Amino acid sequence: MNDFEVDADVNEYLQEFLNDISDLSPEIHNIFLEIQKNDYEIEEILKSNRLMENQLWDLMDGVSSEDSDDSEEDTEWDDDKEVDENEYEEIASRRLNKRRRIEVSEIRRKTRNLQKEQELKEIVRSGYEKAIELSEVKCILVTKALNLVKRYSKQINDDFAAFFPDHTLPEYSDISERGSFVKTKDKSRGKKRTAARPPPEKEDAYKGAVDYVKN
Repeated sequence: MNDFEVDADVNEYLQEFLNDISDLSPEIHNIFLEIQKNDYEIEEILKSNRLMENQLWDLMDGVSSEDSDDSEEDTEWDDDKEVDENEYEEIASRRLNKRRRIEVSEIRRKTRNLQKEQELKEIVRSGYEKAIELSEVKCILVTKALNLVKRYSKQINDDFAAFFPDHTLPEYSDISERGSFVKTKDKSRGKKRTAARPPPEKEDAYKGAVDYVKN
């Protein structure tokens, strides 16, 4: 096969490949839009949970029956004051009734708080479960996007390796340190040339490029 035939085959292949990946960019864009949506939902859930947790702390720090105001009772009773038996019984009865009302009110308050506490705990628990679920979906979407890029990068790399089996550019794996320049030896010509490690987001594209370009 002469150079003209190779160039014609490569041009035809490139056209077919570009047609194949024409929808790749919008597809990846849609995936990342979905990821952004998940991030927003997770943040809203965490904000809501923080508010619920503050309410839980308020319930746990609520005023107890021991903190009730008994000042009225104390002013009613004066040991230095002489009272008859009927008045004594009346004061004692009022104090007892008030204490009972306080205790009943406290029991009801604690019951309401307990019910509210359980409701808040369930809301918080459900919120965190939803956030975890969204995070897992996010990881799946990121992996899907990466696999799409890797699939097409591998495809073009393998196909061009078939077009140019004797290419002399350094292998992708020969470049050792990210962001650095290293010397790689051209075995066919006995020369050394400098190759640059691309940034992480362009590594797959670079791998295909080094297999395609040929002196």
